[in-house]
Amino acid sequence: MYETKRLYYEDVYKKEFTARVLECRSRKKGYEVILDETAFYPEGGGQPADKGMIDNIPVVDVQYIDGELCHIMESPLEEGAQVVGKIDWNWRFDLMQQHSGEHIVSGMIHEKYGYENVGFHMGEEIITIDLSGMLTWQQVQEIEKKVPLLTQGDASRKAYQEAMLAYIRESRIALNTGKELPCMPDIRDFATACPDKSYKEQVMEEIRQEAESYGMTVEAYAANGYEPPKRGGR
Repeated sequence: MYETKRLYYEDVYKKEFTARVLECRSRKKGYEVILDETAFYPEGGGQPADKGMIDNIPVVDVQYIDGELCHIMESPLEEGAQVVGKIDWNWRFDLMQQHSGEHIVSGMIHEKYGYENVGFHMGEEIITIDLSGMLTWQQVQEIEKKVPLLTQGDASRKAYQEAMLAYIRESRIALNTGKELPCMPDIRDFATACPDKSYKEQVMEEIRQEAESYGMTVEAYAANGYEPPKRGGR
């Protein structure tokens, strides 16, 4: 059995790398290629595999097969050869952002309603999250409003992304080694004002309307956790 060094644990931003082909074996469709090291992340934990090229040959899938990290290729590679791997960065970064968003939403749901994330699946267009309890549509909308808005290119947003990437990297290592999971970064520690005024104003207007419907000011509504007033009071 071959052991492949997983470069994505060291640098999630690595887009290109060199490696040596340890073995190349045929399969019903294509070839299984094992490298001495790789930046290609395999499918697992609800996240799809990376895409990209190795020596200009498409990598159609990356899987753990019998304990070995296999790159599923359309054409064979010569065993012992030095090759260059290139990650499809647009695909990888999209997955990273989706994964971070899933953690944010799951954390907010757990904090508000106590439900655990028991599984999730990332597709090309849709993410599904499996929870330990049921949410109403109104509860989903409340969670959406309470997720703080972080700005594109803002320093605080970048800091939060870096913290989440470190958390995901450490969590993957912990899961693979049986260690305790680290604490997830709290997005509220990184939140700042959002320059997208149209969207922010839309959200604030919805909150204002909700507050008025309960006979409350926005400040009182926020102080009450964006919840209706209890019976007998505001």
